[in-house]
Amino acid sequence: MSDQAEKLLRWGLRVPGRLNFNGYLDFERPVCLLPDCGIVNSSIGSFSYAARRTSITAADIGRFCSIGEDCHIGLGQHPTNHLTSSSVLYDANFWSWSGPGRSMIQHADIYRRTSIGNDVWIGTRAMVCGGVKIGDGAIIAAGAVVTKDVAPYTVVGGVPARVIKYRFSKDVIDRLMGIMWFRYDIYAWSNSSAYPIGCQFDHNLLNKIEDAISSGELSFVKSAWSRLKSENGSITIGHKSSDMD
Repeated sequence: MSDQAEKLLRWGLRVPGRLNFNGYLDFERPVCLLPDCGIVNSSIGSFSYAARRTSITAADIGRFCSIGEDCHIGLGQHPTNHLTSSSVLYDANFWSWSGPGRSMIQHADIYRRTSIGNDVWIGTRAMVCGGVKIGDGAIIAAGAVVTKDVAPYTVVGGVPARVIKYRFSKDVIDRLMGIMWFRYDIYAWSNSSAYPIGCQFDHNLLNKIEDAISSGELSFVKSAWSRLKSENGSITIGHKSSDMD
């Protein structure tokens, strides 16, 4: 393990290989990014990971998310109502070329911010367009192209992605959205209860979690955010303050 990888691990970010990084990454420990991931101006919540060769651009990702290999999250958009869809007219750094008297047109929606909720599973080679919002508990099938928002606990797939089914009944989804279990120290509670978090979900488990929240037996997770930043060719890391962008 390299010195940099060991340093990141001490901060709660596991990077067992090369990381293609630009701008900033805000992360809530622990987070894992497998080799050759690409990160640009994004945030990732605790217990989430991205597998090999996945790119994440201008996206906010929640806790307990599982992102497969070769995924692309936050795809940029080209203008369709201009003379040309080529970025040569709005990207000042287009292949380092700058023609005489060349002026830039405005294209504000190149990378619209993407929102991925908590407990979201995104399958291998899925693509999520910029500006899309994926709700808590959703599942994106392998190879899907997500062009529209996805409701919580919905399974979608295809090109473009469409609803396949819902993970649970409407009543159960409403209850899960009400308790937002991912806000709590579910690991500590699981070790002291008869329902380990890895067991098959049923109404008894949901009832137990609701009771534990009501009684105060389940406490909120103590959040610890850090910022990894790339600036002027160097990478720095530190605690994220509340007034950061």
